[in-house]
Amino acid sequence: MSGKKKYETMRCYVCNREMVYKSTDSGLCKSHGEHIIHNGIRGKLISHNILCEECGGEYSKDDANFCRIFAPFVVSLNDSIIHADHGKSNATTLKGILFKTPNAEVDNDGIEVTAKNGKVIPIQPFYTIKGNKIEVYAGKKRIKDYLKVLTKQLVDNGKDISKYKIEEHTDLYDHGYLAYYFSKGNDNFNEDFKKGMIKIATEYALNCGINRQELTGVLSIDGYGKAKIDYDRAILIPFIPITLFDILYEDHRDLIEEGYPSHMLKLFTSKYDNGKVGLYCYLDLFSTFQYYVLLSDDYKGKKIHETYAQRLIPNRKCPNVNHYSPKDLSIIMQEYKIENKCLEGKSYKEQIDYVQNYINKYPLHEYDFNTALKNSVEQVYKKLFAYFFKKINLLPSPKRNALIDLFIRDNIPESIHSSLTKWYKNTHTHKLNPLDVYNAFTKSIKPENYRKYGFDIIDGEIIFFSNPDESMNIIQKDMEAAKKYTYTKFSQLSYLCCKLSKSKKNLQDESDITLS
Repeated sequence: MSGKKKYETMRCYVCNREMVYKSTDSGLCKSHGEHIIHNGIRGKLISHNILCEECGGEYSKDDANFCRIFAPFVVSLNDSIIHADHGKSNATTLKGILFKTPNAEVDNDGIEVTAKNGKVIPIQPFYTIKGNKIEVYAGKKRIKDYLKVLTKQLVDNGKDISKYKIEEHTDLYDHGYLAYYFSKGNDNFNEDFKKGMIKIATEYALNCGINRQELTGVLSIDGYGKAKIDYDRAILIPFIPITLFDILYEDHRDLIEEGYPSHMLKLFTSKYDNGKVGLYCYLDLFSTFQYYVLLSDDYKGKKIHETYAQRLIPNRKCPNVNHYSPKDLSIIMQEYKIENKCLEGKSYKEQIDYVQNYINKYPLHEYDFNTALKNSVEQVYKKLFAYFFKKINLLPSPKRNALIDLFIRDNIPESIHSSLTKWYKNTHTHKLNPLDVYNAFTKSIKPENYRKYGFDIIDGEIIFFSNPDESMNIIQKDMEAAKKYTYTKFSQLSYLCCKLSKSKKNLQDESDITLS
């Protein structure tokens, strides 16, 4: 991986002053451990050589606004997600709707609630009557007063309260499926979202060794050498699945992707037809929010392909190191990237305690993107080529039937089946060699080409295209298609959040609420 070498002078990309780890000279500034992906959304990639403490503080408000957007997912995943490096994990008050069933699109008789520290409280108190039982739902501060008003109301309506058992509920967490508001109520949603995504892309490029002068699409540098991120000028392009692989993969990503949900960044160059080179950063947050940022439309540097990926949910339980030998302790320290200097001056028992506390707080989040992509591709291959093999009879009957059975069992949605049918029709009509189509597909899903290039069959020819350019073309032609895809991805992640939050709960009684 490229990046700034240790012997190079560290300079803040904003103020352009030289940085040191410990400032002893008033002319120098102190290095700041900058989270490339925000700490608030559990980003773990940290750079110490791109931003000083003073300039980092200037972004704190924008960073907080960006992280607040994703609070519903972070809070929902709180029991499963990796810990933040600092700050409180679950102190945000959120608003949302509590539904009787997980299908909020169909079941629209929800209850408006607030949620904080794991407690769910109705915004407006309510009650239900079932048999001889009255169940009252309200926050602790309101429930007593509400009971007085409710009792009088029921008596006035001819109810004999003495015949009913009254149960009080001040927490609705176990009484339904919670769907948090995402953009609702945030007037600055689009602005806050764009700022955060562009900042991540900019700082990832800098962390990969790109000179700030090359980032003409996102940075403005004045005559004094001071830079700022130009959010108004920066171009943010939503990703749209176009290739067969992307369509199949994204519709089943929560089942296919190893490590779902994850964060992923990809920095790459792309050559235009006019000979110029574009520098892009692809962002994929929570395996859901997928965008390109155009960092430069006339990049002069070397060809680049850099990828960073991390898990949000640890891939295994933390080990117990209490009885580890010094050798085994050293191995686990390397695995978790714990520096030896952290143990200096400590007894062996203190060293053990330090390592155990560290790995409990920071479970493994490493994510081998290339291996994960390869595994995903293999699964998609089974779905994709079972269809083609069935159509064009390329395989001997036993093998063909086995693949067809796999395809049928996967229960591919009609939308994907339609896409496959379209591609087969193009292949068959134009008498394309299936091997050529196979080779094009294989080329498009190589790690260096993933989300960079795709291919399509146009007028009998296999045409490769730039993914960010083609995504923009589709958005300009059909904005509704882009919105539909965004909703699908959002729903996919929301369902996972709901499933994980309920994983240790009894779901049998969740449909008992009857609204009065």
